[in-house]
Amino acid sequence: MKLGQAHDTTTDPLGVLRANLDELLLETDGRMGILMDGSGAVILEAGRSPDLDRTAFASLTVSHLAATRALASLVGEDDLKGLCQQGEHTSLFVAPVADQLILSILFNGRRPSGQVSKEGSRIVSSLEAPLRELIEAGSAGGRPLDPDWVSAAGDEIDRLFEEGA
Repeated sequence: MKLGQAHDTTTDPLGVLRANLDELLLETDGRMGILMDGSGAVILEAGRSPDLDRTAFASLTVSHLAATRALASLVGEDDLKGLCQQGEHTSLFVAPVADQLILSILFNGRRPSGQVSKEGSRIVSSLEAPLRELIEAGSAGGRPLDPDWVSAAGDEIDRLFEEGA
């Protein structure tokens, strides 16, 4: 199914988003995409990067984006389209999407940063409408977080701080 096409509302919305993100990663030669909320909680991921500590990655991504937004504000910029970091083996694109979420995309490091930025922006644009739809549907019938998940997330955060000390 292509983005923008009508989809069966009985289908798992996150499954549809994951399939869309998988397809976009294939089209753009992206290795992995991680969608997270503003606290760093991973909502979904697509693609592969097995050696990545996703919890630490998400937490650091949220912090990095917040720091960059603060810097943008200091120099008079209101909006941030996305961040592109180019490494030797991996390039990273990070951008806000649907006002409440953050998408990080890992690309092969041999790609020029301009191409990473262009493809990352394309993926964010393609996912914007379906994510807004999902957020609106969720806020209409909002359900509380699973207490076991909240407890496990707290334990993981404690573990990360203990290991970092």
